[in-house]
Amino acid sequence: MKYIKISFCLFIISVLCHEAIFARRSGIRNRSDAYPGGYYNGDTLPVKTAYLTFDDGPSEWTEGILDTLKEEKVNATFFICAYWNNKKMKGANSFRRHSNALLRTVREGHVLGNHTAGHRVLTALSPAQIKKEFSLNQYYLDQVLGSETRSMTIIRPPLGKPWNRNRPLNAMIRVGSTVKNIGMVAMWTKKCDSTDSWDWARGEWYRNSARVDNRTESFLRKKERVYNRIASCAEGNGIVILFHDTHLVTKEVLSPVIKELKRKGYVFRTMEDFTLWKYGRGSRELVGLKSSH
Repeated sequence: MKYIKISFCLFIISVLCHEAIFARRSGIRNRSDAYPGGYYNGDTLPVKTAYLTFDDGPSEWTEGILDTLKEEKVNATFFICAYWNNKKMKGANSFRRHSNALLRTVREGHVLGNHTAGHRVLTALSPAQIKKEFSLNQYYLDQVLGSETRSMTIIRPPLGKPWNRNRPLNAMIRVGSTVKNIGMVAMWTKKCDSTDSWDWARGEWYRNSARVDNRTESFLRKKERVYNRIASCAEGNGIVILFHDTHLVTKEVLSPVIKELKRKGYVFRTMEDFTLWKYGRGSRELVGLKSSH
């Protein structure tokens, strides 16, 4: 009997791996442990639709980004992280330090997504640790926003792992089976990674300080690089754009990027809009949460 059980388990694992391989090769990803519901690079998107997404905030630059979005009448998705750049998770988290930015984000119609509490790579964590990262992040948000909080049922794994590159199938299955009941995964269109997080330009930093100067040659070169990257990836196809609101360059380049996409006929939507478009239901319903928010 013992050997029969082992053989059956191996058979199930083999089937799951085969399905994931087929999904990866064919570009068809049904909801499974390897690919929980959501968006992955290469998935179909509505044409001429841009999904602006911002990771790692809130930061000192977030309100400036919100100003631009308000001026341009565009909604976006913010994947927030309570203790980005604070590995020990000590002291006041960024939600408390930038509570006004979070309140504005909610009140102005943007979507808050869960990017974990400590920005820890999911493939290095146990299932219990993965759940804790997301639940802690939600807890910290609830503490700050109180009655105006939101259930963050759109999620993005730090660094995109295990779905950012060709990761081992067992890693995708292990992480996917854990997060599928936490939220809808929202990756980004690979060629629409703005590259804002690839480096720090001279004169750029994640907080305002004496080192910040948006007039340096390095800053201007990076700003041009980010603009050209997004403009070149917008060819009439739907795109999920990856930005980071911890980067000053992003705040500075956002307005010209939006104007260029509008000139090309693009409309702007959130990742919650994408979920409704793809599944006909909201993310909270899909992950089984009942919420009035």
